[in-house]
Parts: sequence; C-alpha cells; structure tokens
Amino acid sequence: MPVPVPVPALPPHGVSFGDPGTTPAQYSLAMLIITRHKGQRIVIGHDIEIVISDISRSGVKIGIIAPTTTTILRAEVRDAVEAANREALQSSFVEPAAAQTVTTTDAAPSPSEALAASAER
Repeated sequence: MPVPVPVPALPPHGVSFGDPGTTPAQYSLAMLIITRHKGQRIVIGHDIEIVISDISRSGVKIGIIAPTTTTILRAEVRDAVEAANREALQSSFVEPAAAQTVTTTDAAPSPSEALAASAER
C-alpha cells in the first residue's frame, strides 16, 4: 500500500500565507507515490487523467488529459511567473516629471498663422 508523504502545501491562487513554508492546516497536502508502467493511467477527480507515455533513462514522458479550462503549467514555469509578478509589484514606480506649461510664445504657430507669416515675407 502506498504511503502518503507530506509535501509543502500550495495556497489557492492569489492567497498568501506570509512567511514562506507556513500554511494553515486546511491546505495541507500529501503526496501519493505509486509505480506505473508505460501506457498506464492515473485518474484525478472525474475529468483529469495522467497517462505514462514513455519511460527512458533520461526521464518519464507523461500526457495529461484535462478540460481546456484547466491551466496546466510545469512548476518551474509557474514559479518563474510568480517571482516576476512579485518583483514587478515591489519595484518602485517613478512618477514622470510634471508636464511643463507651454506659453503661447513658446507654442508652435497654428497652420493658419504659419501661412500668414510666410505670405508677409
């Protein structure tokens, strides 16, 4: 019989628990470690299946059958996106310099004024 192995829990999307590694008990997860062979499947819930498609010395290829509304990301991609989002939120936003008021003497002439000035020459 497989033995559940405790793993760090992931909070729901958009929820932060403060200090890294701390989670409330209601979000605790467990990892089920099982052996599968090529072609065998693992069912998660009613609508997700994991299929073992190939096993080699370099790794295991899996296929995931899930509804198109389900987001599936490799953990390292999700972690990189979350880190970039956190960095963007923490970066300081620099206010642009206040727009200087342009006086009528500094302003470019209107097309009709430019035409009148060229006619006087």
